Amino acid sequence: MPASSPPRSSPDPLARALALAARGRFTSAPNPRVGAVLVRDGVVVGEGWHRRARR
Repeated sequence: MPASSPPRSSPDPLARALALAARGRFTSAPNPRVGAVLVRDGVVVGEGWHRRARR
């Protein structure tokens, strides 16, 4: 994950997770693209995505 911080709040964590998953579009095959957003009490506390498949 890059050094940038996740947004402190998110109106739609699912949309953010899908956007994160799209970052692995050309690098995660043959594995699925995966994005995740962790939300606690309405505040984003973490996020990540499947960057690339192991070789």
